[in-house]
Amino acid sequence: MLITALIASAMALTPPTLDQITAKVNETVLAGRQMPPDFLLTIGRMEDAGDRMLAIVYLRRSGLLTGAAVDLDHVVFRREIDSEADLDAVTYDD
Repeated sequence: MLITALIASAMALTPPTLDQITAKVNETVLAGRQMPPDFLLTIGRMEDAGDRMLAIVYLRRSGLLTGAAVDLDHVVFRREIDSEADLDAVTYDD
């Protein structure tokens, strides 16, 4: 049991791959569930910007990511938010 917990915590620390993300999206769609609220943060942890972009596109095309456009500067390109004006521009409203 302790080994399982250690493996799970180690997996949570390693950045996910595109294959892991698409597998999770497929599993979520086939189960009829909605996207987990923190899934964009999970995508943001991916190492490659191109893979992050593909994951966003895959989410949108699968029907899990609906509503307002995702701020690519923040999620894909990992640009830091410098000011209050920039913070006001980042929205995730549906």
